Amino acid sequence: MPSHHRITVNLPTREFCSSLKGLAQKRELTMSRLVLDIVIACLRFDASSARFLEELRHDLKEGNSGEESFNGNETGILHRTTILVPKKDTGDTCEQIVLKAVECRLPDYEFTMSETSSQGEFHSDAKRKMSDTAREEVRKVLKKYVLSKVPAITGQLGGTPTFLHIFVKKAMVRYSEDNDSGCNVRIQTTLHVLPLFLNDVRNSRLDFPGIRFRQFKALAVKGWDKSKYEKMVFIENASETKSGGYFTGLAWNKKGNMDEIYEGYELLNVGTAEKPENIFCKVHMHSRDIKFKNTITLSLPKKDNPTLPK
Repeated sequence: MPSHHRITVNLPTREFCSSLKGLAQKRELTMSRLVLDIVIACLRFDASSARFLEELRHDLKEGNSGEESFNGNETGILHRTTILVPKKDTGDTCEQIVLKAVECRLPDYEFTMSETSSQGEFHSDAKRKMSDTAREEVRKVLKKYVLSKVPAITGQLGGTPTFLHIFVKKAMVRYSEDNDSGCNVRIQTTLHVLPLFLNDVRNSRLDFPGIRFRQFKALAVKGWDKSKYEKMVFIENASETKSGGYFTGLAWNKKGNMDEIYEGYELLNVGTAEKPENIFCKVHMHSRDIKFKNTITLSLPKKDNPTLPK
């Protein structure tokens, strides 16, 4: 008896059908099960579904590595970036510097908001809530603190990139009222750091200045500007929010105007007076990744991740 749940679809080409068979064999799935998983992932709006679809795209590109591909390894730059530099001893040979996207946790940052900054925001009530104005002030302080740690971050990467995207993956803000009606604040911050060399950015179709936080549901329902981007690429591990994440568009052509690449970045010097090194840095921070908690006694941090030196 035919199933009432069955849908028959004619695939556009034999090559596409063959590619799906290869993906199914790699995951030890039947063709029907793979297609079902793809349909479910496209209809869901969570990080695991977005990650599953990106893995399929990655495997599909690997399977076609022997052919001329229009996409190339466009998403590889989101995991690692490379550059060839002459060796110091012998100028006729070069060594390859490889920088990878990493996670790091900053040392806890403590400060006191002045009475003026916190006036009217904190009361004797133990369940008081920090106002939107005060929270925005904390976010500004957090961004300045992250930027101040850029030299320490690049020092652990193994080289100085041209561009540095820093995502505030998770920030826990604990605060309590002090005796002078101010507010004591401690911030625990975990980052996702994406270093990039200029040559890789030039040869990529990814729109790095256009990185934005997007809700999975909104992206699935409203889509994106298909005249500008072939697709939207999910940046893994940049946010812990379950309802959305950071995406960058994959343009149809490589960017010809280099001026656009530098838009929205801050130029920082991470070198020394004898050997200055400039880096273009951008901090990405979404309110959903910053949690505020009122506490009387500030607890010590858990050391789950490596922490940068103070």
